[in-house]
Amino acid sequence: MTIDNFHEPEFDVAIVGYGPVGQALAALLGRAGHRVAVFERFAEIYRLPRAVHLDHEIMRLLQSLGLSEVLAEELVPVDDYRWFGADGDLLMRFEPHSPALSGWETDYMFFQPELERAMEAHACVPAGVTVARGWAAEGLVQFDDRVELTLRRVTEEEPGRLALTGDTRTVSARWVVGADGANSFVREASGITRRDLGFRERWLVVDAEPHDMAALAHLPIASQRCDPSRPTTIVQSGPRHRRWEFMLLPDERASDFEDPDRVWALLEPWYRPQDGPLTRSAVYEFRSMLADQMGDGRVLLVGDAAHLTPPFLGQGLCSGLRDAANLAWKLDLVLRGLAAARLLDTIDSERQPQNEAIIRLAIELGKVLCQLDPQAAAERDTMLRQVEAPPPLELPPLSDGVLHRPVDSGSDPLAGALSVQGLVCRAGREGRFDDVVGRGFQLIVGGGDPLAPLSSEQRALIDALHMSVASLDPAAPGGVRDVDGRLTAWLSEHEAHAVLVRPDFYVFGSCPSAGELPELLDDLRSQLQLTFTSATQEPAVTDTAALIHPKFHHVNLKTTRLQEMIDFYRTLVGAEVTHQFEGGAWLSNDAANHRIALLAFPNFADDPEKDTRAGMHHSAFEYASFEELNSSYLRLKQEEITPALCLDHGMTLSYYYADPDGNHVEMQVDCFGDWEKSKEWMKTSDEFKANPIGVFVDPAQVAADDADGMSFEEIHAKAMAGAYAPEQAPVEIPEVSR
Repeated sequence: MTIDNFHEPEFDVAIVGYGPVGQALAALLGRAGHRVAVFERFAEIYRLPRAVHLDHEIMRLLQSLGLSEVLAEELVPVDDYRWFGADGDLLMRFEPHSPALSGWETDYMFFQPELERAMEAHACVPAGVTVARGWAAEGLVQFDDRVELTLRRVTEEEPGRLALTGDTRTVSARWVVGADGANSFVREASGITRRDLGFRERWLVVDAEPHDMAALAHLPIASQRCDPSRPTTIVQSGPRHRRWEFMLLPDERASDFEDPDRVWALLEPWYRPQDGPLTRSAVYEFRSMLADQMGDGRVLLVGDAAHLTPPFLGQGLCSGLRDAANLAWKLDLVLRGLAAARLLDTIDSERQPQNEAIIRLAIELGKVLCQLDPQAAAERDTMLRQVEAPPPLELPPLSDGVLHRPVDSGSDPLAGALSVQGLVCRAGREGRFDDVVGRGFQLIVGGGDPLAPLSSEQRALIDALHMSVASLDPAAPGGVRDVDGRLTAWLSEHEAHAVLVRPDFYVFGSCPSAGELPELLDDLRSQLQLTFTSATQEPAVTDTAALIHPKFHHVNLKTTRLQEMIDFYRTLVGAEVTHQFEGGAWLSNDAANHRIALLAFPNFADDPEKDTRAGMHHSAFEYASFEELNSSYLRLKQEEITPALCLDHGMTLSYYYADPDGNHVEMQVDCFGDWEKSKEWMKTSDEFKANPIGVFVDPAQVAADDADGMSFEEIHAKAMAGAYAPEQAPVEIPEVSR
């Protein structure tokens, strides 16, 4: 690692590679407020499919990115998976359990270009990710505080063939992630070696776009033809495409299948030229490779850059997306200053064993499916027809890393397991748990008040991690109704009172009683290596001397032409109304609850008086957490800068400062910790409809309650009840007819 004078990096994270794994990682980090840039060689989304299968765990990840509804018409659930023997008859039939653990169907088939388009438009763009296409990485230098990445402009003279230009650039980032595939430049430049786990086979992959999908409806959505004369895979890849994969025999060469007639001869039993075009026909070599480590210094690897899996389980892309989910929440904590960089050392201990287990299982499955000896294939078929089909694939749990270790040295039955997502209902809203309660860290208790047994320090941990908290007792604070009973059954099966789930959906740990919940949270803090000051019960990194850089959120404009302004901004930037009333409107053109606020109070006029002139009312900046907002308030107070007024608007807690010219600057935090949830509250809440301006609060009283250990959820509820009202309202809000 090179040492030099400090230079502020341009980005927090630079990602090389913009396939689905790079996209998911970029979106997760961008949504968390980090400066993310992605560099991709190709100028456009790769037009041909590669992966075709996703499982329920990855569907939950897509759900967290707001993509489940967007992709609903592009995903085909696998209702059964069939193997056919050497004689052509049914060998085994695998029928999935519905719903799977993650609250979705067990498996889905898809067309990868559609997935990438959706991830770009609906996940990466709203998250503010910088995407630079047409740039290939060619140099990488690590410093103590950053990585410098040298890139060269490339052009695509014909599909799939890139040409170098003389145009180069160098960017700097705190961390660089290689999501750049099997031939990863980032891996090679970092000197990270790979192990070959011993599998190498050549297969002809043929993708087709049938004129009439219904004509192929007799084919299963997914099947394996275990024919020793030519093992074959046949799958549906999304609603409009089909794929055939044919194993090359030992005496065949890839060049043999450059002849289209050879390809059509293989397809002939199922598909003919008049049925539709072929979008791709190419020979690929399936390998089994595993990087010796998934990072070096400030450089990290995800996806095919770190591992290659034979296709027989359909887990190659899934494994890469698990890498992204694992890395994203840890890197977020490191970038926020809540955890030390050594937290990233756990990526190897968590991801490598599971990735290797998946690769080895795929290899063994391939040996069964790809038997070329007719006698051995017949014996295999006889044996398999005498046994029941195994249950759906369950991946091995995490065995090391950030997992609960009870103080009594016993074992935690749920630590490292994939968590359950059930259907719940809260405040009249019914849906999957993550959508109703929240994502990120999740604390679920079987009954009672989840916060009752906790100290102020443990409640501060919940706030610092933006933890979503729920009790399965609808009458308890934070209660939800367990609509399908799956969460209650899950806790009961494992004799657990509480379960603590990580943002990547794996269980940190559980405890059998409310009395042991404090120890569970203390262990999480210890495992994450977080430190708290005894005076404030806040993370030490958010002390009042620290200057925290909030992210710009929205502008508020005063106007006498409300509808004209709405129409103009809808035309100009595609802003849609989140909520409108006679006195104003809130508009958004991305995932935020609003980006433009318009006030149209009846006393506004087009005259020289600043306070009532149509124009800007205030600008606004948003912090990632209440801790940051409160810490900044205390720091500014020491500088004798205090808010002119403070309001809990319901969706945000907002402190308004006045600059020397009297312009207001709003410093806010989202009360829901999730823009989708706060936007939905603005759209549907009767409370907001009745009072869209909010309730005045005294920030000194808020800070005092925080110092006493009150959680932000409790502070927000108290604020909305008017308990922090100052002795005198700082301004008079004009009456507006509704």
